[in-house]
Amino acid sequence: MEKRFKSTSGRISPPPLKRRTHRPIVAHTQGTHPSAGPFASTPGTLSIFSWNVNGIAPFVQDYLQRPISAFFKPSSAAGKKRRRSATDDDVTTDSEDDRGKEAAETGDPMKEGKASLRATLLRHRWPHILFLQEVKIKAGDAKTMAAVRVAVNDAGGPTRSDRMKNTHGLVDGTDIRKKGPYTAWLKDGGPEYEVQFNLPADPRNVKGFGGKVYGVAAIIRKDFMHRYVRSVREVAWDREGRVQIIETGEVTFPLDPDPEAIPTFAGEKELNNETPQKDGAEFAVKFAIINIYAVNGTSNHYYDTQTGVEVGTRHDRKLAVHTELLREAHTLQRKGFQVIIAGDLNVARNELDGYPNLRTWPHQHVLNRLDFNTKFFTKQPIKHISSRASYSKDTAASMEESIQGFDGIDTFRHVHGTERSRLLTAWYSSTSRASVEGRSAIVTGSSRGIGKAIAIRLASDGYNVCINDIPANQKGSEEVAREIQALGRQACVAIADVSKRDEVKQMVQTSVDAFGPLDVMIANAGIAQAKAVLDLTEAEFEHMFAVNVFGVNNCYAEAAKQMIAQGTCRPDRPGKIIGAASVVAFKPFPLLPHYSAAKWAVRGLTQAYAMELAEHNITVNAYAPGIVGTAMWDQIDAQIAEKRGVRRGDIFKQFVSEYTALGRASVPEDVAKLVSFLAGSDSDFYKIHHIMSTSELQALFSSTTYVAVDFYADWCPPCKSIAPIFSTLASQHSVPGVLAFAKVNVDHAQDVARTYRVTAMPTFLFFKEGRQVAVNGQVAIQGADPRSLGAAAEKLGGLAKKRLDAKAAEGRA
Repeated sequence: MEKRFKSTSGRISPPPLKRRTHRPIVAHTQGTHPSAGPFASTPGTLSIFSWNVNGIAPFVQDYLQRPISAFFKPSSAAGKKRRRSATDDDVTTDSEDDRGKEAAETGDPMKEGKASLRATLLRHRWPHILFLQEVKIKAGDAKTMAAVRVAVNDAGGPTRSDRMKNTHGLVDGTDIRKKGPYTAWLKDGGPEYEVQFNLPADPRNVKGFGGKVYGVAAIIRKDFMHRYVRSVREVAWDREGRVQIIETGEVTFPLDPDPEAIPTFAGEKELNNETPQKDGAEFAVKFAIINIYAVNGTSNHYYDTQTGVEVGTRHDRKLAVHTELLREAHTLQRKGFQVIIAGDLNVARNELDGYPNLRTWPHQHVLNRLDFNTKFFTKQPIKHISSRASYSKDTAASMEESIQGFDGIDTFRHVHGTERSRLLTAWYSSTSRASVEGRSAIVTGSSRGIGKAIAIRLASDGYNVCINDIPANQKGSEEVAREIQALGRQACVAIADVSKRDEVKQMVQTSVDAFGPLDVMIANAGIAQAKAVLDLTEAEFEHMFAVNVFGVNNCYAEAAKQMIAQGTCRPDRPGKIIGAASVVAFKPFPLLPHYSAAKWAVRGLTQAYAMELAEHNITVNAYAPGIVGTAMWDQIDAQIAEKRGVRRGDIFKQFVSEYTALGRASVPEDVAKLVSFLAGSDSDFYKIHHIMSTSELQALFSSTTYVAVDFYADWCPPCKSIAPIFSTLASQHSVPGVLAFAKVNVDHAQDVARTYRVTAMPTFLFFKEGRQVAVNGQVAIQGADPRSLGAAAEKLGGLAKKRLDAKAAEGRA
């Protein structure tokens, strides 16, 4: 929905408070009608629902044909017995009717018997519009379309098919009774509906399932249809059956109910008692409501619909549809319409909307998401939008240099903030970590790139976020703050140079003044420069360390002082300090000498802070990104390319090829996921030691009773698959001083592998007081087994707990 559409009360239909409040369930008694449950429309508002049904067949089978068993009428006694136990689809049994009523009364679709479009409409309290996507009806299939029209108006009766036959014995919906100028109100107290379809007509790109792919439908209440709807049309830029547009005349709010309607709940009864006049309406507006099933981006070929020539992939077509939809929306706005875009957009805007996770690979999905967010949720000009996968034959349009973004409102996020959709909430309920709702975080260098992604992710998790950057990036900082506020979280901006201790101290105070106690500090700000070591000036070296080392130390120190002073850090809720290291903190890159040295320093500084702040219930960690597609890496690429006399982009590609096992650059969202984990409760006792030499491992042995060591290699696929298991075990069982988990990359620490005679990857060694006690949880090195690894780690965890209990008993004695 576009941002310009606002009522004088500032509400979006349905109103936020009423959407959030689950109405009490009203029993089905004489003189009352069933409540629609929690997913209900609100009186006086325009109610629009959207549903990807992934095939209409289950909803219309009863209306297309009757099974042979329906022609044999059982005896009265047999009928009673059958209604108690029958499972055939030809007769609607009493138990099925009861389940349908229970579904309507409780709002729980799982209590429903047969699939029923009419029951869906009742459950959502007779919405004005229900959009369907992926109906999967072949173009020209009039019989199935007629069955859909019958199904949405089946208000009950002896049996479905018998009741809906017309005078010719055919099921086509022609004999559904009509009453009054606008609509018939049927036996179940609900209105009649009309159904409009847009089915696939593209011979090149919709061949699947015999042409029964995609297809959209609009189910529209007849009273609304006849009063307000001027047209339901398709668009010239779609032949795949993906888009419909409902254009209305002027709609006045609050919407007055049909005078012949049978009220189905208290709010509607109250509204019926009033006699709203158009002159007294709160506001009036013309709508263009777009039903869309957007293209799912894939690497499959996409063909010109007219010529059949291959013009790209489905990813290309998806981006082209974004542009065509944006142009259509602007055209409608110029005609005076307020535009609502509904349906299945086939894109998750951020982590909250991803199911079960946000797709980041192939990387094109990240670009698709960025394209969608930019085109529809900003008002900035978008350049270079022409595409070979576009239908447009208008030369001026295809050569258009730029078009302004839609600047819309994500209505679900507007109403629900950071609440997951009910589907996602149900899926995550068994795995969700402790809530961080209302906690605060500071993210330095967060006006763009990795810092911005971290800030947005933490806000999505539930944090209120303080955005920091230098004065030159103030505008970007304020834009990020607005994005966070749009998610329903609080945000403030603290302009400060992290290399200056006084400014960092003031930044911390700004956050505390805005949000209260500080919970998380992300020392993300940093700079980069590519230069040969002998060409470096003293000033360049000092500047690099001033920002990347002293800046991190300033943030660590001031955050720690604040956390200790406020007294909010507990063992079950530790403070979190997290810094930005880098892959070069483990192995330097050429032409990045002072940058590499600074990141090594951050790694050491982080470990030192972690040891000293543990007693204050503050954990300190650092994240070490590899090659990330950001402006900083663009700068590194350009500087090294100039030094070597190669084209821009070649260095970036070379580094990705040489230093990344997956063969792709990471994106800021990848880093943000890790930081989200480190900032959340799952990492409260999480620590993995990255061992680079035998002496480091020996030092760990000297300070920890039990140690589990993972030997792995970047080129080893099984290592990647088993790494999350090791991380989970470390999160569950790490106990400082008693049980530690360590990782050894054999490519970078070959001496450690040789010392412990590791020849196969992945290999897990277990130590007690520096003495090896197990390999992979067994006796011989045969390559790791997740089951034996888990069993061994759990055994060590049990031993660690026994030792802690023994120490506690000694203390009490």
